[in-house]
Amino acid sequence: MFDRTRSCRAAVREHDLAVTREVAETVGVTRQGADYRHRKLEAEGFVLSKKIGRELVWMVAEKDAE
Repeated sequence: MFDRTRSCRAAVREHDLAVTREVAETVGVTRQGADYRHRKLEAEGFVLSKKIGRELVWMVAEKDAE
């Protein structure tokens, strides 16, 4: 797994519920870059997403909660 993808995953763990913008700022990537990495992580079962208002919120999946 690439370092930035790993960093995005760690940022979600750190924030519990993280919006894409927060993770992008924490990791130092664009919002689009964070979104791309999160969608890959979601496909692998590490994170889950939920649309709340205009924001896409990311949370740790049970698979990655340990």
